[in-house]
Amino acid sequence: MKVRELDEVIQALTGEDPDARKAAADELATLDDDRAREALVDALNHPATDVQINAAEALGKTGSAAVVAPLVAVLADSERAAPVRQATARALGTIAHPQSAPALVNVLPDGNTNVVRAAVRALGEIGARHEHADLRAYITGSLLPLLVGAEPIVAQVAAEALGRLRSERAVPSLIMALNCEEWPVRQAAAKALGEIGARVAGPQLTVIAESDRSSAVRYAARRALERLSR
Repeated sequence: MKVRELDEVIQALTGEDPDARKAAADELATLDDDRAREALVDALNHPATDVQINAAEALGKTGSAAVVAPLVAVLADSERAAPVRQATARALGTIAHPQSAPALVNVLPDGNTNVVRAAVRALGEIGARHEHADLRAYITGSLLPLLVGAEPIVAQVAAEALGRLRSERAVPSLIMALNCEEWPVRQAAAKALGEIGARVAGPQLTVIAESDRSSAVRYAARRALERLSR
């Protein structure tokens, strides 16, 4: 892209037209260009919430480790609008750099469910894409408490993330989650146990495969048992 054309796209990033703002952010995300990334980072501090969200989403699409630090700074700022922090957590999950794991863990006690869900999913993505034992253990230990006592939707995404991590350490807590009152949590726990290959959970999965009141949970348990039998 020519310098003049890049200047025009950068200008549109914070212009008057919301649709043009979004289009400019998406275009800048595709450019392997320092100026493009710098413009997106600068846009994280724009007064308009939609510009901040556009910038965060675009920075995630760049996949660049260089933008992790500014994204982490936004995530850690409790004064930011929740949709901005949610988009930032999603972006960090897309990049999946281990450096962002502590910041994502730090927001797990956050009062906004959408922010927490995005952070949990991001941690699951980071753990799934990196084989570092200490990192995976850290993430697993941070997610386990969410299976009990957290909002059902948070417990559900925590179970899904733990399944992606395939950590044996999570098995006892996931077996307990099979007794959760909310069926999406039971479904996610059953699926996760199958992904982990937790043969010890066979008896519990057999019971819910036959008798759970939710057809979705029964199906997930049957699929998990099929995986365990391979």
